Amino acid sequence: MSLYLDSLKKRLLSYKELAGKTFALLNDEQLHWQPAGKPNNIYIIVKHMSGNIRTEPHTVIDALNRQLAHYPYHVGQIVYLGKVMKAENWQSLSIPKGGSQQFNEQKASGK
Repeated sequence: MSLYLDSLKKRLLSYKELAGKTFALLNDEQLHWQPAGKPNNIYIIVKHMSGNIRTEPHTVIDALNRQLAHYPYHVGQIVYLGKVMKAENWQSLSIPKGGSQQFNEQKASGK
């Protein structure tokens, strides 16, 4: 169980980091920006994530797995909206576009 919880914590922290990096690139106005079609803005998504408590019966493992699937879905929405708003000024949160070969070479060389 400890291995599972360690893995779960690592994954959830990585999603938190992606969202945090996106927030750092945006101003308050952008957090409330709503694209055409009126989907949720980043503020509403975060509010939903922080207060989404259901009364459905779950085992502890089921509840943890549900959150592990739920959070990355919304973090992906947050990152995508940030990328749309920043357009050409977007800063890659991981491997920059076109940088996969260099990244793989660095990993292979142990750097």
